[in-house]
Amino acid sequence: MKHATAGEKQRHGRRWPFIGLAVVLLPPALFAAYRMALRAKVERRMEATRAAGYPATPEELDAWYGDPPDDENGAVLFDQALSRFEQTEDWEVHIPPIAAPLSQQDRKLSGTFLSKNKAALELLERGLKLPQWRFTTYREYRASYPGLDYTVAEMATLLGVKATLSAETEDPAAAGESLVLLVRLETVSEACPGWYTQGEWGGVDPGDTTVLNALIRVLSRTRLTESQLSRLQAALKATEDEPVLRSQLVGERCLLIAALRRRLAELREHEPISATAYVALGFQDMDLALVFDVTDEYLDAAPLPLPQRLAAAAEIGRGMLGAADDVRILTDPRSSVRRFLALTGLLFETDAERIAKLRAARSAVAVERYRLKNGNVPEKLEELVPSFLSQVPLDPFDGKPLRYKKTATGYKVYSIGSDGDDDGGADGSGPNVQAIGCGPLDSDESKDIVVEIGRQPRSGEDTSIWSEKL
Repeated sequence: MKHATAGEKQRHGRRWPFIGLAVVLLPPALFAAYRMALRAKVERRMEATRAAGYPATPEELDAWYGDPPDDENGAVLFDQALSRFEQTEDWEVHIPPIAAPLSQQDRKLSGTFLSKNKAALELLERGLKLPQWRFTTYREYRASYPGLDYTVAEMATLLGVKATLSAETEDPAAAGESLVLLVRLETVSEACPGWYTQGEWGGVDPGDTTVLNALIRVLSRTRLTESQLSRLQAALKATEDEPVLRSQLVGERCLLIAALRRRLAELREHEPISATAYVALGFQDMDLALVFDVTDEYLDAAPLPLPQRLAAAAEIGRGMLGAADDVRILTDPRSSVRRFLALTGLLFETDAERIAKLRAARSAVAVERYRLKNGNVPEKLEELVPSFLSQVPLDPFDGKPLRYKKTATGYKVYSIGSDGDDDGGADGSGPNVQAIGCGPLDSDESKDIVVEIGRQPRSGEDTSIWSEKL
């Protein structure tokens, strides 16, 4: 048996300090390499986002929306209109059943409301005729919250009341113009960043419900010309074709990054040790990488045809919720990130509802064009093709043609809604007593999304213009 010489023992003895040093230094070195790789991943994701033409930070989001000169920016006039807007005591006007006239009291209230806001309305109408819009409220929230608040709904209400009262007072030109401008307001406001990651989801419906309320009243209470109907139909189609969902997803990503910044600032103020650990251990970069990865999945799903995109978004959302711990949402910022990303997927459903409302409204306008030419409404929507529709619009929730039913005084066009059940055109709203421009056409219970038009001849009106074959 060969024994180690003294020299060999000495050489082996010299190795142990190096081995010990390696043992001590290797974990930090590996962790440093891991942190560098994680940071590099975030940087790559940000660069890929920019290369795709999207903003990667809240500051870039602000620039992404552009900043037209004030004299070309319709939103400047919107702000001026808002500053002159006056709420009226007891201003709420209730909508009677389909085709029934407004009461004298409601007419008076509507007239008072419009009279007090004449200057605001004129500014709003001028602004909506300008091609460029950048809401100046963005400028107050640079790098943090470049979104809108409930003020859009107030301005939409102003146009909705004018359209409704114009229809009641037999001024179809004013009613039609107000509807077109109302659709325009929805177009310029819907593409703004959503509120889902900012704690205000479900608070405001800035436009589409107001559009439907006003459109139903106008089409039920007055007769627009072919030119007015064609223009309204084109405006509804243009709004439907806007890439609203994409813009909202891009905005949500940057707003979520802003929310992470605010959360970290709060931690540094109240829990500095936790804040230091959150950054040093790489959780911040992990969250940022997760935000970019998941929102990219959502953006990839957005161009899919409906209803496939709804299924894709739901699957992404389930993946986020399945990885989150219910009890940690208030204390663990990483849990919150996953939940906010899951919540962002709800934008797909609200966008599908928006599209369903616009398609139903556009179909109803096509029916009115058919009625104007033929004296009665069609037996089915297919009769509108190709003269008034290129094709029957599909229901976003099941991919089938929108449903259509004739009623005693008119007809209804409807989507089955997010619950996927055909309720025969029941919208779940009960008695139709919503405030003009404000009340929803559907309740919190998921029912059909309905546009119902009904007509009754006015007192002393020549009834020969009304077809017995509604």
